Amino acid sequence: MASRPDIKCKVECPCGWTDVFSKAYSGLQLECPRCGKRHMIPVFSAPNADDEIDMAVMHKLLGTQDKSSATLRVTFKPLFVAAVITAATVTVAGVPLVAMFADEEKTLVLAATLVGGAFAWPLGILVAWIGQKRHVKQLREQPVQQQ
Repeated sequence: MASRPDIKCKVECPCGWTDVFSKAYSGLQLECPRCGKRHMIPVFSAPNADDEIDMAVMHKLLGTQDKSSATLRVTFKPLFVAAVITAATVTVAGVPLVAMFADEEKTLVLAATLVGGAFAWPLGILVAWIGQKRHVKQLREQPVQQQ
């Protein structure tokens, strides 16, 4: 694999703040985190991303040094509770109606379909909730890379 030249640009602010950016940030305007002065990273002829440094710089600029704080978190608990309450209500109201108006041979099939359909949403939300908890746990266990 051919080695590509590693082009970096150092941005220095009169207040003393400095940082190094790869050529992938060519032309980006940013504010100094200390004094707020606007700086523009020089434009390179052929920008090419340098993932490791780029992500470290983005975490610095966004103030998300911790990997777990940069992830999107959905609060599944209220969704799950609402889905379970709705499913229970549909089951309690629907099964007696099915039993009253359906033929005896179809009652069991219709009731099972109603209950299965009603509890499909809570099951799906529960699976997503468990997946999110596992993902956040994995992110917390990974060591944070520092420059």
